[in-house]
Amino acid sequence: FDQESGFLQQVGISGNPEYLGLKRTFTLGGEEGNPSPEGKALRKGCPCVVENVELDPGLQDWRDEARRHGIQSMIALPLKSTTRMLGVLSVYSGEADSFHEGERALLEELANDLAYGISAIRSHHERGRAEEQIRRLERAVEGSNDIIFMTDRQGIITYVNPAFTSLYGYQPSEVLGKTTPRI
Repeated sequence: FDQESGFLQQVGISGNPEYLGLKRTFTLGGEEGNPSPEGKALRKGCPCVVENVELDPGLQDWRDEARRHGIQSMIALPLKSTTRMLGVLSVYSGEADSFHEGERALLEELANDLAYGISAIRSHHERGRAEEQIRRLERAVEGSNDIIFMTDRQGIITYVNPAFTSLYGYQPSEVLGKTTPRI
């Protein structure tokens, strides 16, 4: 799900091998901009259950496709992190009225676990990218011919780069932890 554009691309997975290749795209639009269960789950942030595909008036757009693949009921569960909507977990069944209270609770727990896992993986990936950016910055500062030093709020030196050592002749161990007035 792309939160900025409001588009959801769904790749179906089921016991029917033909359904593996299907791809549907939904837009969230306004309140009635997307009557799909996936769009409703994303827009409202809560599960959307279709007990009977044949009887649900909001499914005209893909009812024939559902029939071809034997889908009679479905549940769309939002995958939410604490800060954003990540996507939707959709589960399809070949029987009408398949998702009873206990199954819904279990699927909601699964969706929450998936969202947590996706968030953790993304966070780990973002942390890795940030660490790589820090390493690049560190190499740039260390290799710079400009004098770079850092202090804390009290003026105590916490870092000096090699150019500082070169120009002033002080080794880092001689200035780290000291104040800056003489320099």
